[in-house]
Amino acid sequence: MSEGQKCLDLGIVGLGECGGNLAVEFTRLGYKAVAVNTSHTDLRALSLDPRKRIYIGYEGRDGAGQDMALGQRSLEASSDIIVEAVGTQLEGCKHLLLCAGLGGGTGSNIAVLANILARLDIPISALASLPKDHESSIAKINAVNAINLFRNSDVASIILVDNEKILRQYRSESLTAFYSSANQAAVERLHEMNTLSTNELYMPIRGFDGEDFRRVFASRGVLIYGAADLTDDDLLIRDRLANGLRSIWDSSGLLASGFDYKDATMAGIILVAPQDLLDRAPADIFESLIRQIRELTDTSGIYAGLFQGPPDQMPRLYTMLGGLPFPNRLRTVLGQAKEEGPALGVKVARPIEELDLGELSGLDLFSAGYIGPVPAGVGGQPSPTERRPR
Repeated sequence: MSEGQKCLDLGIVGLGECGGNLAVEFTRLGYKAVAVNTSHTDLRALSLDPRKRIYIGYEGRDGAGQDMALGQRSLEASSDIIVEAVGTQLEGCKHLLLCAGLGGGTGSNIAVLANILARLDIPISALASLPKDHESSIAKINAVNAINLFRNSDVASIILVDNEKILRQYRSESLTAFYSSANQAAVERLHEMNTLSTNELYMPIRGFDGEDFRRVFASRGVLIYGAADLTDDDLLIRDRLANGLRSIWDSSGLLASGFDYKDATMAGIILVAPQDLLDRAPADIFESLIRQIRELTDTSGIYAGLFQGPPDQMPRLYTMLGGLPFPNRLRTVLGQAKEEGPALGVKVARPIEELDLGELSGLDLFSAGYIGPVPAGVGGQPSPTERRPR
Protein backbone atom coordinates (compact mmCIF):
# COMPACT_ATOMS: atom_id res chain seq x y z
CA MET A 1 0.00 0.00 0.00
CA SER A 2 1.26 3.47 -0.83
CA GLU A 3 2.04 5.51 2.26
CA GLY A 4 2.08 9.16 3.13
CA GLN A 5 4.42 11.11 5.34
CA LYS A 6 4.09 10.70 9.07
CA CYS A 7 1.64 13.01 10.80
CA LEU A 8 3.72 12.81 13.95
CA ASP A 9 7.45 12.20 13.61
CA LEU A 10 7.86 9.63 16.35
CA GLY A 11 11.28 8.65 17.65
CA ILE A 12 11.26 5.13 19.12
CA VAL A 13 13.22 4.07 22.20
CA GLY A 14 13.00 0.35 22.93
CA LEU A 15 13.85 -0.64 26.51
CA GLY A 16 14.65 -4.26 27.38
CA GLU A 17 14.12 -7.31 25.19
CA CYS A 18 10.51 -6.64 24.18
CA GLY A 19 11.16 -2.95 23.65
CA GLY A 20 14.14 -3.68 21.44
CA ASN A 21 12.09 -6.01 19.24
CA LEU A 22 9.39 -3.36 18.88
CA ALA A 23 12.05 -0.80 17.97
CA VAL A 24 13.15 -3.08 15.11
CA GLU A 25 9.58 -3.26 13.78
CA PHE A 26 9.24 0.53 13.85
CA THR A 27 12.57 0.83 12.04
CA ARG A 28 11.22 -1.34 9.22
CA LEU A 29 8.38 1.14 8.86
CA GLY A 30 10.77 4.07 8.48
CA TYR A 31 11.00 5.40 12.02
CA LYS A 32 14.23 6.39 13.76
CA ALA A 33 14.75 4.00 16.66
CA VAL A 34 17.28 2.95 19.29
CA ALA A 35 17.36 0.02 21.72
CA VAL A 36 18.49 0.37 25.35
CA ASN A 37 19.25 -2.77 27.32
CA THR A 38 21.21 -4.17 30.24
CA SER A 39 21.77 -7.36 28.26
CA HIS A 40 24.49 -7.88 25.65
CA THR A 41 22.67 -11.05 24.63
CA ASP A 42 19.39 -9.28 23.82
CA LEU A 43 21.09 -6.43 21.96
CA ARG A 44 23.13 -8.87 19.86
CA ALA A 45 19.89 -10.37 18.47
CA LEU A 46 18.58 -7.06 17.09
CA SER A 47 18.94 -6.10 13.43
CA LEU A 48 19.89 -2.53 14.29
CA ASP A 49 22.94 -0.44 13.53
CA PRO A 50 25.43 -0.94 16.41
CA ARG A 51 25.26 2.80 17.14
CA LYS A 52 21.57 2.35 17.88
CA ARG A 53 22.13 -0.49 20.37
CA ILE A 54 22.87 1.09 23.74
CA TYR A 55 24.28 -1.22 26.40
CA ILE A 56 23.77 -0.08 30.01
CA GLY A 57 24.53 -3.19 32.05
CA TYR A 58 25.49 -2.30 35.62
CA GLU A 59 29.16 -3.13 36.25
CA GLY A 60 29.27 -5.17 33.05
CA ARG A 61 26.40 -7.52 33.90
CA ASP A 62 24.44 -9.28 31.19
CA GLY A 63 20.81 -8.48 32.01
CA ALA A 64 18.82 -7.58 35.13
CA GLY A 65 17.34 -10.98 36.00
CA GLN A 66 13.81 -9.53 36.45
CA ASP A 67 15.20 -7.37 39.28
CA MET A 68 13.64 -3.92 38.91
CA ALA A 69 16.05 -2.40 41.43
CA LEU A 70 19.04 -3.58 39.40
CA GLY A 71 17.43 -2.32 36.20
CA GLN A 72 16.81 1.10 37.75
CA ARG A 73 20.39 1.26 39.04
CA SER A 74 21.64 0.44 35.54
CA LEU A 75 19.54 3.18 33.92
CA GLU A 76 20.49 5.84 36.43
CA ALA A 77 24.19 4.98 36.27
CA SER A 78 24.10 5.36 32.46
CA SER A 79 21.70 8.30 32.26
CA ASP A 80 24.17 10.63 30.52
CA ILE A 81 25.02 7.95 27.95
CA ILE A 82 21.32 7.35 27.27
CA VAL A 83 20.45 11.03 26.85
CA GLU A 84 23.38 11.66 24.52
CA ALA A 85 22.69 8.59 22.37
CA VAL A 86 18.94 9.20 22.08
CA GLY A 87 19.45 12.90 21.38
CA THR A 88 21.95 12.10 18.62
CA GLN A 89 20.29 9.09 16.98
CA LEU A 90 16.73 10.46 17.13
CA GLU A 91 17.60 14.05 16.26
CA GLY A 92 14.70 15.88 14.65
CA CYS A 93 11.97 13.65 16.08
CA LYS A 94 9.04 15.59 17.55
CA HIS A 95 7.71 13.00 19.99
CA LEU A 96 9.32 10.04 21.76
CA LEU A 97 7.55 6.70 22.03
CA LEU A 98 9.15 4.46 24.65
CA CYS A 99 8.48 0.74 24.15
CA ALA A 100 8.93 -2.02 26.74
CA GLY A 101 7.57 -5.23 28.20
CA LEU A 102 6.33 -4.75 31.74
CA GLY A 103 7.65 -7.83 33.49
CA GLY A 104 11.41 -7.83 33.12
CA GLY A 105 13.88 -6.06 35.34
CA THR A 106 14.92 -3.66 32.60
CA GLY A 107 11.70 -2.92 30.67
CA SER A 108 9.68 -2.40 33.85
CA ASN A 109 11.69 0.78 34.44
CA ILE A 110 10.11 2.53 31.47
CA ALA A 111 8.92 5.38 33.71
CA VAL A 112 12.48 5.82 35.03
CA LEU A 113 13.68 6.05 31.41
CA ALA A 114 10.99 8.66 30.70
CA ASN A 115 12.21 10.81 33.58
CA ILE A 116 15.80 10.55 32.31
CA LEU A 117 14.80 11.50 28.76
CA ALA A 118 12.74 14.44 30.00
CA ARG A 119 16.04 16.33 29.81
CA LEU A 120 15.63 16.37 26.02
CA ASP A 121 12.44 18.45 26.40
CA ILE A 122 10.48 16.35 23.87
CA PRO A 123 6.94 15.03 24.54
CA ILE A 124 6.94 11.38 25.63
CA SER A 125 4.45 8.53 25.28
CA ALA A 126 4.77 4.85 26.17
CA LEU A 127 3.83 1.57 24.51
CA ALA A 128 4.11 -1.28 27.01
CA SER A 129 2.94 -4.88 27.19
CA LEU A 130 1.21 -6.58 30.12
CA PRO A 131 2.17 -10.15 31.18
CA LYS A 132 0.17 -13.22 30.21
CA ASP A 133 -1.93 -15.06 32.80
CA HIS A 134 0.50 -17.95 33.14
CA GLU A 135 3.63 -15.82 33.48
CA SER A 136 5.57 -15.73 36.73
CA SER A 137 4.49 -13.79 39.78
CA ILE A 138 7.68 -11.77 39.45
CA ALA A 139 6.60 -10.50 36.02
CA LYS A 140 3.15 -9.50 37.28
CA ILE A 141 4.51 -7.76 40.38
CA ASN A 142 7.01 -5.90 38.21
CA ALA A 143 4.25 -4.89 35.79
CA VAL A 144 1.95 -3.33 38.38
CA ASN A 145 4.86 -1.59 40.07
CA ALA A 146 5.96 -0.25 36.69
CA ILE A 147 2.49 1.11 36.00
CA ASN A 148 2.43 2.79 39.40
CA LEU A 149 5.64 4.64 38.56
CA PHE A 150 3.88 6.40 35.68
CA ARG A 151 2.14 8.63 38.23
CA ASN A 152 5.34 10.60 38.78
CA SER A 153 6.74 10.40 35.28
CA ASP A 154 6.82 12.70 32.29
CA VAL A 155 4.71 10.33 30.16
CA ALA A 156 1.58 11.60 28.43
CA SER A 157 -0.29 8.81 26.65
CA ILE A 158 0.16 5.15 27.59
CA ILE A 159 -0.64 2.32 25.16
CA LEU A 160 -1.03 -1.06 26.87
CA VAL A 161 -0.62 -4.19 24.75
CA ASP A 162 -2.21 -7.33 26.20
CA ASN A 163 0.12 -10.32 25.78
CA GLU A 164 -2.72 -12.66 26.75
CA LYS A 165 -4.60 -11.53 23.62
CA ILE A 166 -1.47 -11.98 21.53
CA LEU A 167 -1.07 -15.53 22.79
CA ARG A 168 -4.68 -16.41 21.90
CA GLN A 169 -4.51 -14.82 18.45
CA TYR A 170 -1.10 -16.13 17.39
CA ARG A 171 -0.88 -19.45 19.24
CA SER A 172 -0.74 -21.37 15.93
CA GLU A 173 2.30 -19.43 14.69
CA SER A 174 5.68 -21.15 14.68
CA LEU A 175 8.16 -20.35 17.43
CA THR A 176 10.27 -18.39 14.98
CA ALA A 177 7.35 -16.33 13.63
CA PHE A 178 5.33 -15.80 16.82
CA TYR A 179 7.13 -12.79 18.24
CA SER A 180 7.70 -11.00 14.95
CA SER A 181 4.05 -11.46 13.90
CA ALA A 182 2.80 -10.10 17.22
CA ASN A 183 5.19 -7.16 17.16
CA GLN A 184 4.21 -6.26 13.61
CA ALA A 185 0.53 -6.30 14.52
CA ALA A 186 1.16 -4.09 17.54
CA VAL A 187 2.81 -1.31 15.53
CA GLU A 188 1.41 -1.46 12.00
CA ARG A 189 -2.06 -0.17 12.86
CA LEU A 190 -0.60 2.84 14.66
CA HIS A 191 1.67 3.52 11.70
CA GLU A 192 -1.26 3.24 9.27
CA MET A 193 -3.20 5.87 11.20
CA ASN A 194 -0.12 8.07 11.50
CA THR A 195 0.27 8.23 7.71
CA LEU A 196 -3.31 8.05 6.44
CA SER A 197 -4.05 11.77 6.14
CA THR A 198 -1.02 12.41 3.89
CA ASN A 199 -1.46 9.28 1.78
CA GLU A 200 -2.06 10.21 -1.86
CA LEU A 201 -4.47 7.27 -2.22
CA TYR A 202 -6.94 9.04 0.06
CA MET A 203 -8.64 12.28 -0.92
CA PRO A 204 -9.73 14.35 2.10
CA ILE A 205 -13.36 15.42 2.16
CA ARG A 206 -13.21 16.41 5.79
CA GLY A 207 -9.59 16.57 6.92
CA PHE A 208 -8.02 14.77 9.85
CA ASP A 209 -4.58 16.36 9.79
CA GLY A 210 -1.34 15.88 11.66
CA GLU A 211 -2.25 18.22 14.48
CA ASP A 212 -5.55 16.40 14.99
CA PHE A 213 -3.63 13.13 15.27
CA ARG A 214 -1.17 14.65 17.76
CA ARG A 215 -3.92 16.08 19.96
CA VAL A 216 -5.53 12.68 20.45
CA PHE A 217 -2.30 10.68 20.55
CA ALA A 218 -0.68 12.88 23.19
CA SER A 219 -3.69 13.20 25.50
CA ARG A 220 -2.64 12.23 29.02
CA GLY A 221 -3.88 8.81 30.11
CA VAL A 222 -4.36 5.44 28.43
CA LEU A 223 -4.74 5.48 24.64
CA ILE A 224 -6.45 2.85 22.49
CA TYR A 225 -6.70 2.71 18.72
CA GLY A 226 -8.00 0.34 16.09
CA ALA A 227 -9.72 -0.13 12.76
CA ALA A 228 -12.38 -2.29 11.18
CA ASP A 229 -13.50 -3.05 7.64
CA LEU A 230 -17.12 -2.15 6.94
CA THR A 231 -19.82 -3.38 4.61
CA ASP A 232 -21.72 -1.09 2.26
CA ASP A 233 -24.76 -1.34 4.52
CA ASP A 234 -22.76 0.06 7.44
CA LEU A 235 -22.66 3.39 5.61
CA LEU A 236 -26.23 3.26 4.39
CA ILE A 237 -28.08 2.21 7.54
CA ARG A 238 -28.25 4.57 10.51
CA ASP A 239 -26.51 3.45 13.72
CA ARG A 240 -24.47 0.75 11.99
CA LEU A 241 -21.34 2.94 12.09
CA ALA A 242 -21.73 3.51 15.81
CA ASN A 243 -22.02 -0.24 16.36
CA GLY A 244 -18.77 -0.75 14.47
CA LEU A 245 -17.11 1.94 16.53
CA ARG A 246 -18.15 0.34 19.82
CA SER A 247 -16.91 -3.02 18.55
CA ILE A 248 -13.43 -1.56 17.93
CA TRP A 249 -13.35 0.06 21.36
CA ASP A 250 -14.62 -3.04 23.14
CA SER A 251 -12.16 -5.43 21.54
CA SER A 252 -9.24 -2.96 21.24
CA GLY A 253 -7.43 -5.39 18.94
CA LEU A 254 -4.28 -6.54 20.74
CA LEU A 255 -4.53 -3.72 23.26
CA ALA A 256 -5.72 -4.13 26.83
CA SER A 257 -9.48 -3.65 27.06
CA GLY A 258 -12.23 -2.96 29.56
CA PHE A 259 -13.02 0.77 29.84
CA ASP A 260 -15.76 3.16 30.79
CA TYR A 261 -15.66 5.31 27.65
CA LYS A 262 -17.26 8.27 29.39
CA ASP A 263 -13.90 8.85 31.07
CA ALA A 264 -12.21 9.58 27.72
CA THR A 265 -10.95 13.11 27.12
CA MET A 266 -10.21 12.90 23.39
CA ALA A 267 -11.64 10.89 20.50
CA GLY A 268 -10.50 10.55 16.90
CA ILE A 269 -12.49 9.02 14.05
CA ILE A 270 -11.59 8.58 10.38
CA LEU A 271 -13.93 7.08 7.79
CA VAL A 272 -12.51 5.96 4.44
CA ALA A 273 -14.80 4.80 1.63
CA PRO A 274 -14.79 4.63 -2.19
CA GLN A 275 -16.57 7.35 -4.15
CA ASP A 276 -19.49 5.22 -5.35
CA LEU A 277 -20.42 4.39 -1.77
CA LEU A 278 -20.00 7.97 -0.57
CA ASP A 279 -22.30 9.08 -3.40
CA ARG A 280 -25.04 6.78 -2.07
CA ALA A 281 -24.58 7.46 1.66
CA PRO A 282 -26.90 10.07 3.27
CA ALA A 283 -25.10 13.22 4.42
CA ASP A 284 -26.30 12.91 8.00
CA ILE A 285 -24.82 9.40 8.50
CA PHE A 286 -21.39 10.80 9.35
CA GLU A 287 -22.75 13.67 11.45
CA SER A 288 -24.93 11.20 13.33
CA LEU A 289 -21.82 9.14 14.10
CA ILE A 290 -20.08 12.17 15.59
CA ARG A 291 -23.11 12.90 17.78
CA GLN A 292 -23.11 9.31 19.01
CA ILE A 293 -19.39 9.49 19.81
CA ARG A 294 -20.11 12.49 21.98
CA GLU A 295 -22.86 10.57 23.77
CA LEU A 296 -20.67 7.49 24.25
CA THR A 297 -17.65 9.40 25.55
CA ASP A 298 -19.27 12.43 27.17
CA THR A 299 -16.51 14.57 25.66
CA SER A 300 -16.47 17.40 23.16
CA GLY A 301 -12.83 16.73 22.27
CA ILE A 302 -13.67 14.95 19.02
CA TYR A 303 -11.57 15.05 15.85
CA ALA A 304 -13.21 13.58 12.76
CA GLY A 305 -12.00 12.92 9.23
CA LEU A 306 -13.70 11.68 6.06
CA PHE A 307 -11.65 10.45 3.10
CA GLN A 308 -12.44 9.09 -0.32
CA GLY A 309 -10.47 5.90 -0.88
CA PRO A 310 -9.58 3.82 -3.96
CA PRO A 311 -12.54 2.22 -5.78
CA ASP A 312 -11.37 -1.33 -5.07
CA GLN A 313 -10.91 -0.84 -1.33
CA MET A 314 -13.49 -1.78 1.27
CA PRO A 315 -14.77 1.04 3.47
CA ARG A 316 -12.87 1.22 6.74
CA LEU A 317 -13.34 2.93 10.07
CA TYR A 318 -10.34 4.08 12.14
CA THR A 319 -10.56 5.36 15.67
CA MET A 320 -8.44 6.55 18.58
CA LEU A 321 -9.61 7.17 22.14
CA GLY A 322 -7.36 9.01 24.57
CA GLY A 323 -7.24 10.12 28.19
CA LEU A 324 -8.72 6.87 29.52
CA PRO A 325 -8.10 5.45 33.02
CA PHE A 326 -6.45 2.06 33.42
CA PRO A 327 -8.39 -0.86 31.84
CA ASN A 328 -9.94 -3.82 33.60
CA ARG A 329 -7.22 -6.07 32.19
CA LEU A 330 -4.61 -4.26 34.27
CA ARG A 331 -6.72 -4.73 37.39
CA THR A 332 -6.84 -8.46 36.59
CA VAL A 333 -3.04 -8.55 36.50
CA LEU A 334 -2.96 -6.60 39.77
CA GLY A 335 -5.29 -9.13 41.39
CA GLN A 336 -3.12 -12.01 40.20
CA ALA A 337 0.00 -10.30 41.56
CA LYS A 338 -1.64 -9.76 44.94
CA GLU A 339 -2.74 -13.38 45.11
CA GLU A 340 0.47 -15.00 43.88
CA GLY A 341 3.08 -12.58 45.24
CA PRO A 342 2.81 -13.28 48.98
CA ALA A 343 3.01 -17.05 48.42
CA LEU A 344 6.16 -16.61 46.39
CA GLY A 345 7.56 -14.31 49.07
CA VAL A 346 7.06 -16.99 51.73
CA LYS A 347 8.94 -19.50 49.58
CA VAL A 348 11.79 -17.10 48.90
CA ALA A 349 12.17 -16.28 52.61
CA ARG A 350 11.96 -19.92 53.70
CA PRO A 351 15.16 -20.99 55.51
CA ILE A 352 17.24 -23.85 54.16
CA GLU A 353 16.04 -27.08 55.74
CA GLU A 354 18.37 -28.72 58.28
CA LEU A 355 18.80 -32.47 57.83
CA ASP A 356 18.92 -34.84 60.81
CA LEU A 357 22.32 -36.49 60.25
CA GLY A 358 22.14 -38.73 63.33
CA GLU A 359 25.29 -40.84 63.64
CA LEU A 360 26.78 -39.14 60.58
CA SER A 361 27.09 -35.88 62.49
CA GLY A 362 30.77 -35.14 63.09
CA LEU A 363 31.94 -38.30 61.36
CA ASP A 364 35.47 -37.84 59.94
CA LEU A 365 36.12 -40.17 57.03
CA PHE A 366 39.54 -38.80 56.12
CA SER A 367 41.65 -38.77 59.28
CA ALA A 368 41.40 -42.49 60.15
CA GLY A 369 43.96 -43.67 57.60
CA TYR A 370 46.24 -42.75 54.76
CA ILE A 371 44.30 -41.43 51.75
CA GLY A 372 47.06 -39.78 49.80
CA PRO A 373 49.83 -37.23 50.12
CA VAL A 374 48.82 -34.43 52.47
CA PRO A 375 50.89 -31.25 52.78
CA ALA A 376 52.45 -30.81 56.22
CA GLY A 377 50.30 -28.99 58.69
CA VAL A 378 47.12 -29.01 56.60
CA GLY A 379 44.06 -29.62 58.73
CA GLY A 380 46.26 -30.49 61.72
CA GLN A 381 47.44 -33.74 60.03
CA PRO A 382 51.01 -35.04 60.14
CA SER A 383 53.18 -34.80 57.05
CA PRO A 384 53.37 -37.81 54.64
CA THR A 385 56.73 -38.85 56.14
CA GLU A 386 55.09 -39.22 59.52
CA ARG A 387 52.18 -41.35 58.25
CA ARG A 388 52.11 -44.98 57.28
CA PRO A 389 49.30 -47.02 55.77
CA ARG A 390 47.78 -49.56 58.10
